[in-house]
Amino acid sequence: MDQLTGFLTEDGHFRIVMAETIELSDYLRTIHQFSYPVMNSMSRFVTGAALLSSNLKGNDVVGVYLNCSGPLAGMRVEANAIGQLKAFAIQPQAGVDEIDSSYVMPLGQLIGKGTLTVSKIMEAGRTPFTGTVQVEGDRLAIGFSRYLMDSEQVHSAVMISNFLTPDGPANASAGILVQALPGVSEDELAAIEKEIQGFPPFSDVIMEVDDADQAVQMLFSRYKPTRLFQRPLEFHCSCSKEKVIRVLNSLSAVDMEDARQSDGFFHVNCDYCRTEYIIRPKELRQ
Repeated sequence: MDQLTGFLTEDGHFRIVMAETIELSDYLRTIHQFSYPVMNSMSRFVTGAALLSSNLKGNDVVGVYLNCSGPLAGMRVEANAIGQLKAFAIQPQAGVDEIDSSYVMPLGQLIGKGTLTVSKIMEAGRTPFTGTVQVEGDRLAIGFSRYLMDSEQVHSAVMISNFLTPDGPANASAGILVQALPGVSEDELAAIEKEIQGFPPFSDVIMEVDDADQAVQMLFSRYKPTRLFQRPLEFHCSCSKEKVIRVLNSLSAVDMEDARQSDGFFHVNCDYCRTEYIIRPKELRQ
């Protein structure tokens, strides 16, 4: 089962969170029929979004949106405080060659350059808190770190990696977030940054360990981390026929007529879960 697991170092100065997203990534591949390159980018992006959701509470939600110049065009993830996520890619079949089936577009080329936008709606507030940073396709983890520093003023390090089989399923998909808590000195920040720079490749780590506890203890043993929480991560979409009807009822008469299909019905597909809703005119407000 996919998990989001949080730790606190013994000195109380650093928060460490690990997201394991193998099953979630595979489920998204199945419902959206992602190409191999898109699966590669989406599993990493979903992992980053899961890490950002780790400090949500109650009815808080976060939306993580990438708009990019590459063939992928963009990705969307939304997550809540209990580990439910949903996601889609704008161009789910991007990055493959119709002539050469063995061609796999590199991540940097698939995404290109773009903007990472994070929008948080906190339970106690009405106005979303939104931050946007520039990203490059092969540096998604750096983009998440930059967002946390620029928009939330939190010193953070993010490591994300995955291993996919040739036909798409993930053998490994995970990420780690390290955040400095209030009161950390500049010397302590410099020390942990130096230690992180000396870590083995994170791709090697996730293939060697069995779970988050092993990974965090392996990398941060001298900080003596203690587990604070663990919650499952799973796909969940909150769309419904009732919500679709409300949206259609909000349209003007002209827009509603444009939305009507040739069979006289309204066909609406959810971008996140691919569910199709067929609405009869008599179900709408006249």
